[in-house]
Amino acid sequence: MKSNLVRVDFRKNDKSEKAQDNHGFRFNQQKLFEGEVTIFQSKKSGDYWHIRMYIAEDQKYFTKSLRTKSKDSAIEKAKIEYAKILVKRQAKITIFSISLHSAIEKYLEHRRRDIETRIITKQRYGCVVSQMNHLKNFLNSSHQLTDYDKNSLLSYYNYRVKMGAQNVTIANEQSTINAFCNFCYEEGFHTVLKYRFNKIKREETKDQTRRGMVTIEEYEKVYRYLRSYTSVKTIKLENLSDHQAYERHMFRHWCLIASNSMMRTREMFELKWKNVKIFTNKDDVQLAEIIIEDNTSKTKARQFVSRGGEYFARLKSLSKHTKNEDYVFTNLNGIAWSSGNRYRNLDKHWHLLQEALGVTKEWGKENRHVTLYSFRHFGITTRLREGAFLAQLSSDVGTSMKQIQDHYYHSDLEASERNMLKSSHNKLTH
Repeated sequence: MKSNLVRVDFRKNDKSEKAQDNHGFRFNQQKLFEGEVTIFQSKKSGDYWHIRMYIAEDQKYFTKSLRTKSKDSAIEKAKIEYAKILVKRQAKITIFSISLHSAIEKYLEHRRRDIETRIITKQRYGCVVSQMNHLKNFLNSSHQLTDYDKNSLLSYYNYRVKMGAQNVTIANEQSTINAFCNFCYEEGFHTVLKYRFNKIKREETKDQTRRGMVTIEEYEKVYRYLRSYTSVKTIKLENLSDHQAYERHMFRHWCLIASNSMMRTREMFELKWKNVKIFTNKDDVQLAEIIIEDNTSKTKARQFVSRGGEYFARLKSLSKHTKNEDYVFTNLNGIAWSSGNRYRNLDKHWHLLQEALGVTKEWGKENRHVTLYSFRHFGITTRLREGAFLAQLSSDVGTSMKQIQDHYYHSDLEASERNMLKSSHNKLTH
């Protein structure tokens, strides 16, 4: 039975096919389904068989590799592809898929309209953008959306854990990703209604929430290593290019600034020089006043004073791109580390650091799991040890006091707090 859903314009089809045959692009052509489908081999693709059909409604040719050099196999695969086309047309789903990147952009535009109608806040939208960026970094966003099926994200959890994300964070991301998936289904971009994820244990023990800690001794080792890693002597000895040397300096200052400012990874990626004001206080200590904008933060916008102003000053002197709208962390050409696969620039140096310090296995243990995010943890814990006011620290780092108490108040800190209270009591009573 001949379907009315997919038709071939034979007059246009025959003419164009003959024209291209003259160039030898296609050979061994064979028509199927009363001429609606053509299968052929292509010299350009190493003699692999392809399917080709003209979709009159879209006025475009649909062409796809069947990934086989066997004619019998090609015919069977062509039957399957033809059936898929018919099903899609019946369900009013577009045959010509869009890229994952385009689908994400359309989804974000949809969520931006939700801000106008007050369905979501700007802060929540910023969080959605961040979650979609993680998806793009995990998958190849230039690929077609339909290249991915319901099982394509089964390893997403492991990917995010390696980056230091907590279970609750990953669970929220997965929920947003499936909201995106449902949007694509409703819009006819994809036939997948929901992605499958590996199950996450929602219950976290105290030990689990305290993973990722760097000891003071380990931080000192990192500090010394990074100084040697970027020294003139090392750069000359390893014959590094200007680009390679510049990237090392960026990585060094990333670690130092993360430890002192306690900013989140995304906040650092999106930080611009207009958001950093370096100054010296009355005690001759260099500090940095930092503004985190609401569209770059996991929570709301905030402004705080950070230690390590000297690191910002030194990085600014090293950087080639320090205008107000320039990003703080860039490559030598001024391209922000926030663009593309943002973690590629960090991961390479992070692995080299672990290997050099001989801590790869130790930091990778389940009860440790030290990541780059651990520098934020280290900074917060250090401030707590020094007796920082919980309310002020909560405001500076952009998280709740309860979150800090649950995740950063270790037994040693609790003991220190008790000793401080005891000491204060003794002073009052003597």
